[in-house]
Amino acid sequence: MRRRKSRSNSIRKCESSIKNTSCTSAQRKLKTTPALISLSVFDVPGVDVDQMSNLMNQARLKVLKARDDMIMDMLIEARQRLAAIAQDPARYSTLLEGLVLQGFYQLLEEKVVIRCRQQDVELVQAAVNKNIPIFKEAVKKHIVVKIDKDRFLPSSICGGVEVYNGNGKIKVSNTLENRLELLAQQMMPEIRVSLFGANPNRKFSD
Repeated sequence: MRRRKSRSNSIRKCESSIKNTSCTSAQRKLKTTPALISLSVFDVPGVDVDQMSNLMNQARLKVLKARDDMIMDMLIEARQRLAAIAQDPARYSTLLEGLVLQGFYQLLEEKVVIRCRQQDVELVQAAVNKNIPIFKEAVKKHIVVKIDKDRFLPSSICGGVEVYNGNGKIKVSNTLENRLELLAQQMMPEIRVSLFGANPNRKFSD
């Protein structure tokens, strides 16, 4: 159980690191960016109510687009930073152990197939060998694991694994990109508040 917590902590630390570095970078960009929109249509002579409404809507749309673009830039930068994780063998191997074990627990199957990048086969095999006894002890269940060496994940991704049940109908996607995407979805309300402040007109954060 302590080992299981250790693997989970490794994943959380990795995700926390990605979140913190990405938000910090976006905040720096926000501070160095001039005011996005400064428009007071009420000061424009000869503008009727409909024109004012249209101008205000256009201004709001520009602000929303600028904010969305900033968040997209932040996620692109975070994805680029993911590649650095795989360049650190000690850190990456620990992360792979957690991702593999998490896949075991989510499937709870006796036969499992793992797909990874071709360059990660040895690290993933080491993670499998280390986690099989942990899984057996935790769930009191036998497990047979095969690494698919016929269909590798693209080498262009940052790393991680996909874990399938025996017939391939159930998949746990634990690639680093997928983890980042899930984290971004879960943290989006907090990210928006951190970057742009709370919206006084919004009653709920999700």
